[in-house]
Amino acid sequence: MKSFLAVLVMAAIVSARELQATPAARTLAQLPPTVVQGDSAIGALSLFGGFKTVYRTGDASPTDCATCLPIGTITDVNGNAVMTATTIGNVTTMTPDVSNNPDFTSLHVTEGGNMFILAQFESPNPAAFYVVKVEQSEFDGHLTPVWFKPTNFSAYGGLWVPCAGSVTPWGSHAGSEEYEPDAFCWAKASNWSEYTSCDSQGGAATRQLLYFGLNASSPWAEIKAAYNPYNYGHGWEAAIISEEGDVAITKWFTLGRLAFEIWSVMPDKKTVYMTDDGTNCAFYKFVMDTPEDMSSGKIYAAKAHQLVGGHNGGDFNITWVLLGEGSQDELMAMMEDTILFSDIFETATYVMKDCLHPYRRRHHHQVRRMPPELHQLQLSTRTPARTRSTNSRGSTRASVPECLKLKEGMGMAAAFFETRRMAAYMGATTEWSKFEGLALSPDTGFMYTAMSQIRQGMEDMKYKGVPSFTYDMGGSNDVRLEYNPCGCVYRWTMDANYSATRMTAELCGTPVEIGTGENLGKCDIRGLAEPDNVAALAGHNIIIIGEDQGERVIDVMWQYDLSTKELTRILTTPYGSETTSPYWFADLGGFSYLGGAIQHPYGESDSDKADDPESSGTAGWFGVWSFKASDFATGKQLRFAGVPSTETMEAKYMHKAVTSAAGYTIDPEMPMYTVHG
Repeated sequence: MKSFLAVLVMAAIVSARELQATPAARTLAQLPPTVVQGDSAIGALSLFGGFKTVYRTGDASPTDCATCLPIGTITDVNGNAVMTATTIGNVTTMTPDVSNNPDFTSLHVTEGGNMFILAQFESPNPAAFYVVKVEQSEFDGHLTPVWFKPTNFSAYGGLWVPCAGSVTPWGSHAGSEEYEPDAFCWAKASNWSEYTSCDSQGGAATRQLLYFGLNASSPWAEIKAAYNPYNYGHGWEAAIISEEGDVAITKWFTLGRLAFEIWSVMPDKKTVYMTDDGTNCAFYKFVMDTPEDMSSGKIYAAKAHQLVGGHNGGDFNITWVLLGEGSQDELMAMMEDTILFSDIFETATYVMKDCLHPYRRRHHHQVRRMPPELHQLQLSTRTPARTRSTNSRGSTRASVPECLKLKEGMGMAAAFFETRRMAAYMGATTEWSKFEGLALSPDTGFMYTAMSQIRQGMEDMKYKGVPSFTYDMGGSNDVRLEYNPCGCVYRWTMDANYSATRMTAELCGTPVEIGTGENLGKCDIRGLAEPDNVAALAGHNIIIIGEDQGERVIDVMWQYDLSTKELTRILTTPYGSETTSPYWFADLGGFSYLGGAIQHPYGESDSDKADDPESSGTAGWFGVWSFKASDFATGKQLRFAGVPSTETMEAKYMHKAVTSAAGYTIDPEMPMYTVHG
C-alpha cells in the first residue's frame, strides 16, 4: 500500500463469554460499507468504517450563504476574513488566514432534531470558533457538513488560543483560552514594543491586534483603546439557542484567569475543575453559589502534600486554598473601569531577605534540603515582610520570583484576574508543569488528568534532572519528583461533594535512550509520550488519551482500560501533527460518537515532506467513529482494536495520512477487530 496504516480503529462488544471473531476484511476492496460483528448472543455492533473525516480545515462551505466561510478562516471584529500578504518575486497577493489547528469540537442536537458542531481552532490569533450545520445519515450516522459559519466574540475583544474543552451537564460547549497575556507588562508599558518585549505572549498579542484592524505600528492610543490583556485567559461557554444554529457566548470571568487547558463541570452541576497549562502553574476548583449558575461562586487552588518519594509520578494528599469569591457582574464592572495590574498589586524587586518566603512555612528538615546558598538567604526571613514571594510570574516564561503585596480591597480582583499569582501569594502549589486534559469517569468515580512532562517546578531543586533552584526559588517546593519527559496520567479521589482529596499517578510514560530497540525518540513506544487530552467513555470503563509530544516520532491516541490497566494504541497521526480533544458523545440522534481532531500535519517536523506526492497535505482534520447507540443499550462495552507502532524511520516517511479519500486506510496484515470476553 502506498499509504502506511494511519487509522484502524474497530470495536467489539464485551459479552459474558469469549466469541470467535469472524474473518476480517484484508483490503479496501474487501471492506463493505458496513461491517457487522457478533451474533445474537451479544447483539450486533455496527462498525462504520472506523475513523471518518467530517471536514478538513479550509474546506469550503457546501452551501453558499452571506456569512459562510471556509472552515477555520480567521475573522476580525466585523466578521471579515483576516488577510495575509504573500510575495513571490514582484507579485504580492492577499489570501485569507485559515487555521489548520482544530481543537475541541462538540456535537449538539436541538429539540427540533437539527444537528450542529461547535468547533474551536487553537491558533493563530485572533482565534476562530465556528458553528457547523451537519446532516446525519440514518444508515451509519455519518455527519455531512451543510455550512460553516464563524461566531462573534466582539463583546470580549475576540478569542485567544482556545485549547481543549468539554460539554457541560446542561449540554453547552465549555471552551478555554490558553497562555494568558501578562498584565504586569501591560501596566508598565508606554508603547507596544515595550509591552511585547516583556510579555512572553508578545507574539500572540501582536496577532490579536489584527482582530481590531490594528498592528504593532498602530498609534499607541488606538491600541490601548482596543486591547486589554484582562480580556483573555478565561473559560467561556457557547450554546446553540435556535433551530437555525444561532450561538450565545459568555466568557466567565468567575472561572478566573489562567492558561486554560480545560474546565469541566462535575455531575453535581456546581463544582468545576480547571487545569493551567504552562510552567509553574496551579490546579483550580470553582464552586458555584447555585447549581447550573456560573455567575457567582468561590475559587480555590490546590495545595499538594507529597506522600511518597519522587519516583513513578508521585502520590499526594490535596487540600484547598480559598482565593476569593465574586460575581460576573462585579468583575465586569472592574473591566469597564479598565482595571490594571498596578491597581491590584504592589511589586518590589525580588530580594529574598526582604520578601516573605513560603519556605518559612515548611518543616525544618525540609528547609535543610535546600542548596546551602539558598538556605542561608532564607534564614534571614524570620521577621515579617511587607511583600510575599511567589514563583509563578507567567504560564510560559522561565520562573522569575516576584515580591508582591496585595492592595487593600483588591482580593476579588486578584483572585479572578491574577489567579495564578494569587494562588502563589496564598500559599497554594504553583509548581505543576504542563497540566493538560481532565475527565471524570462515572464508572470508577475517579477524575483523570494528564501532565505532559514531569519537569521544572515539579522536580526537587532541578531542571530536567540537573541541579538548579530556578523553578523552586520563591515557592514552597511542595512537589519533588524525578524528571520524566514522557509525562503521566493522574487519578484523583473525590469526596461526596466532588472535592478532590488525593492525586495519585495512574500511569506514566517510560523514558528510554534514543535508538533503543524500535525507539526513535526518548519515550518507549509501548507507552505514553507527553499525554495531552483525556476523555472518559461513560458506561465503557475506558478513557481515551491523546498525545502532543516532541519526544517521539508519531503522536498517538490511546485506549486505557480502567479494569485491566491495558493500554492500546487506537490511532496514529501524520508526522509533525498532534491529536487533540477526543470526546465521547452518547446517543445523539440514535448514534454515539467518539470525536477527535488532528492539528497541523507537518507543522512541528518534516515540513519538507508536506508536498510529497503521497502527502495528505497540511490541513487539519475533524472526524468521528460512529456507533449505533442501541448497541450499548444493555450495558455492553466498547473496546477498540489496536494499531501497530509506526516508530521506524521507514514508517515515519510513509506515514502520510490519517484517512484516505475513502475515509480510512486498512493495513492488510492487521485484524479489523478483537472481541473481549
